[in-house]
Amino acid sequence: MVSIDRLTRVHNRNHYELQVPLEIERANRNKMSLAFLIIDIDDFKKINDTYGHDAGDRMLRLVAQTVRASLRKIDLLFRYGGEEFIVLLPGAAIDSARRTAERIRGVVARAEAAIEGGKKLKVTISIGGCIYPAHAQNESQLFRMADKALYAAKEEGKNRVIFCGE
Repeated sequence: MVSIDRLTRVHNRNHYELQVPLEIERANRNKMSLAFLIIDIDDFKKINDTYGHDAGDRMLRLVAQTVRASLRKIDLLFRYGGEEFIVLLPGAAIDSARRTAERIRGVVARAEAAIEGGKKLKVTISIGGCIYPAHAQNESQLFRMADKALYAAKEEGKNRVIFCGE
């Protein structure tokens, strides 16, 4: 349980920090790419402020479960912190990573969670992506480049996917 986030039941940041170097090493050894996605729930603070932290927790669980259901068995999902998640897609090049990211974005946008009083809440996500080794040569560059792409997705109106270099 040390590697699992109690709220969302996906891998936590500690496990991320152990796993990323291993996945980069595996990509190098197998001469394959590794796609890196950062997912951020759009306007999450507004959900907590408007509907309370219980509703925020439900949305975090909804996003985690929805994303996990959209991934292959070899893909890895981590709750990085707050409302941010990271996905590693071993062997995925830019085209397949973009398709996966867009699928995740669309599935999350259609999902809904019931909150107190029977009200249904929906949420959107923004995703920044980067490919190792095409866009970055190490873990810190991967994170930095994907985070920069995520920031661009937020700046361009949220609920979108942007990969580094776009």
